[in-house]
Amino acid sequence: MPLFTVTMKSNGSTNEKGRLSRAIHAASIAAGYPEDDLFQRFLSLEPSDLGVDLYYPALPKPRTDQMLMIEVLVSSGTDTNRKKGLVSALVEKLGEAGIDPNDIMVFFSETDRASAEPECPRSFRHTIINSSVSALACRMSRSPSRGATPTM
Repeated sequence: MPLFTVTMKSNGSTNEKGRLSRAIHAASIAAGYPEDDLFQRFLSLEPSDLGVDLYYPALPKPRTDQMLMIEVLVSSGTDTNRKKGLVSALVEKLGEAGIDPNDIMVFFSETDRASAEPECPRSFRHTIINSSVSALACRMSRSPSRGATPTM
């Protein structure tokens, strides 16, 4: 389950975000993720809140105002070839959506799947990132009364 966080300058309209979302999802599917595996968030920042070297690393032309910083959170141990395939698919699908490859930056982070407690419901387990939060949330979800305070 990749979680995509797209950071962009705030000049993007709702229609543009929808177009980018569809392209990113198509890239995810092309890289082998299931069609119903859709987790994305868009962060639109004022130009003064996004500092970027327009030529790093030695680009032949500067990045434009359409630059996208895409952070992809994947499970630890995700195969390097799968990540490379996802990057290639992102460049292709976003290119089809009108984004210059020069304006696409992709970063990967990994999270450990084993952080969820085994007795948590499957649907809940897959949303857990931090094990201490996991333990608290699972105890709260199993609590007989809504007002009960879980113990650690």
